[in-house]
Amino acid sequence: MGDTLAGSTLVVAHVAVVVASLAGPALILVDTFFENGRLSVAAWLNVFSDWPRWVTLLSNTAVVCASAVGSCCLAGVVLAIILFKTDVRLRLPTIALLLLCAAVPLYVVNGWVLSIVGMEHAKNSPIMVGLIHAVAHLPIVVLIIGVTGHLETSQIGSD
Repeated sequence: MGDTLAGSTLVVAHVAVVVASLAGPALILVDTFFENGRLSVAAWLNVFSDWPRWVTLLSNTAVVCASAVGSCCLAGVVLAIILFKTDVRLRLPTIALLLLCAAVPLYVVNGWVLSIVGMEHAKNSPIMVGLIHAVAHLPIVVLIIGVTGHLETSQIGSD
C-alpha cells in the first residue's frame, strides 16, 4: 500500500509540474490570435517577410544546437554511467529527482540559470544559450542514455 501511495504521489507531482509549466506559454499563444477582443491573424502575417535576417537566425541556431548537443551528451554519458553502472548512494532518489527535473520547461531553467549564475552579460551569446539548453535537457538525456545502457546490459546478460 505504501509503494502505491508513494508512486501515485510522484505521478501527481509530475503531472502538476507539467500542467503548471505549460499554462503560461499556452495562454500567450492563444493571445496572439486575438486583437482588440476579436479573432485575428495579423500578428502572423509578416513572420517570413525578412529573408536576410533568416541567415543570421539559422547560423545562430546551428551554433546553439551544436553547443547544446555536444555539452549535454558529454555530461549525460558521464552522469548516466555514474548513476546506472555504479552502486552509488541515493541512486533511486537521484533518478526520481531527474524524472522531476526532466518535466521542468526550458523557460523556467533559463530564468533560474540567469538569476542564480547572473549571466545577463552573456545571454546574447549563442554558445551560452546552448549551454542553458544543455542544462535544461541534461536530466532527460541522462535518463535516456542510462535506461538504454541498462537495457542493453540486461539483454546481453540474458542471451
